[in-house]
Amino acid sequence: MGFFSSLLPRRKRLVTTLALGKEAKALYRISEPGMRDYARRLSADFSVILDHPFKKEGVAPHFAKFVLGKLLQDYERVLYLDCDLIVSPTAPDIFAAVPPKCLGAFIEGKLTDRTEEINRISQSLGAIPGWTTSSYFNSGVMVLSREHKQLFDQPDHFNFNTKFFDQTYLNWKAQTLKIQIYDLDLRFNAMFPFSTDPENAWIRHFAGWGAYPPYNWQDKPPYFPFKYHQMRAHVASLDGKRTFHFHPEQFVRDLGQLIAQPSGIHRLYCPPKVEGVVCYGPYIAMAAGHYQVHIDYTLETQPSFVQTVFCFDLVCRGGKQVLYAATVNSDNKAVQFNVDVPDVTDLEVRFWVLGEQPGFHLNLVQLQQSLPTLPTKSWLTPLLRQS
Repeated sequence: MGFFSSLLPRRKRLVTTLALGKEAKALYRISEPGMRDYARRLSADFSVILDHPFKKEGVAPHFAKFVLGKLLQDYERVLYLDCDLIVSPTAPDIFAAVPPKCLGAFIEGKLTDRTEEINRISQSLGAIPGWTTSSYFNSGVMVLSREHKQLFDQPDHFNFNTKFFDQTYLNWKAQTLKIQIYDLDLRFNAMFPFSTDPENAWIRHFAGWGAYPPYNWQDKPPYFPFKYHQMRAHVASLDGKRTFHFHPEQFVRDLGQLIAQPSGIHRLYCPPKVEGVVCYGPYIAMAAGHYQVHIDYTLETQPSFVQTVFCFDLVCRGGKQVLYAATVNSDNKAVQFNVDVPDVTDLEVRFWVLGEQPGFHLNLVQLQQSLPTLPTKSWLTPLLRQS
């Protein structure tokens, strides 16, 4: 399949976070491996914001987040994550869940009244008719597109008299720009006290004191010690979860077309009777092990006779090492196989068609490691050794 070498990824994504100050950097040392792993699985770059552009002006470090405006000049989509959260190894593609024209964030105002914050910033910057707590979002996890760059234009001043710093300002600015907010599934930003099942969160956010306040919370003790130890404990609890998902939006697409579903999840559609590459990717880092692989697909119509639907292979090392290859026919009920995967940084699945197939949708590729032991190069390993 020589034509793969001439095809390059066509979208630029970034996962980024902010770590300013001694305590934030300590939390970042816990969260950084999971963030990097997630960026690899999303076929995205990763960076950390370590400089405060407004430090000389005595502005709170939270406002260094305005650097996101410059990053959106270079990247089409950016996922911003606070440094006090843990991304699960099983987290699905958050980019796939958010329509590109929307700002993806968890709307916390629907669960807790943020009217006071709205009133505070309205007194400083002006009231916005119709703005209520029901649209107030949390800025700890944000999925951004390039068209949201204006959201991070530097304001004339930073004295808003608000409790939540950048968060309330970004909410006010989003309202003035009439940016549509996509309400993220709480599992993408599971926080106390909103989340009822934080152990199964895709992204667990230890905002404030973390998963729960200390017993003496009424005395307002420092956040950091409680948050730090709770984050360490949560990393340890993730040991043993070894399921990986390749979602349609992660693939580099040629003939394949993304089709949005009402749920917000995409399917990848290949039209009938075309020939060539459907998609390939997403270049995932995987620890060596024995995996069961399942490819979920559906036919647009059931043909009256058996015919080839698509061909695929599972490869690594730039496509030079083929781990598994097969042809899928229209009478196949499911595509499932077992394969031994070496330690790799660029595992990919490549799909192509021969020109006689019916239309079909690729829904998901899942890899489940058979052995329950911790992979030798998992991002969890060094952190668990410190526990």
